[in-house]
Amino acid sequence: MGIRGIRAFAREEAEAERFDSANMEVTDVAIKAGRLMALMFPVVMLVLNVSSVAVLWFGAFRIDSGVMQIGTLIAFLSYLMQILMSVMMATMMAVMIPRAAVCADRITEVLQTESSVVAPANPVDQVTEHGRIEFRNV
Repeated sequence: MGIRGIRAFAREEAEAERFDSANMEVTDVAIKAGRLMALMFPVVMLVLNVSSVAVLWFGAFRIDSGVMQIGTLIAFLSYLMQILMSVMMATMMAVMIPRAAVCADRITEVLQTESSVVAPANPVDQVTEHGRIEFRNV
């Protein structure tokens, strides 16, 4: 129902209430998603940093006892960082993909909307008269 139908049936207040409830629902979902993102990034960074400290801690004892070389520890730390960064990126993508899907649906709706501007059946493609400019008493 468009604005004319809403006004014709005096449904302004009911539609305003319906809009307010839908708007509050969207706001609540956006706030929850924002809180989740705000919590997720520090947690992933905490796991990343704690694991690197743990690798260095336990690796230092192994290097001190002569069981492991320094290069092996650095290689292991590099591999661990690559894996954890990939997990962090996958986590961020898991949040972005649903948003991107909704945006893609909206863009598809706009692109599939029929244009309200209709081309004329017999368009004028050539002008037979030529205009001219004349200055008098300038």
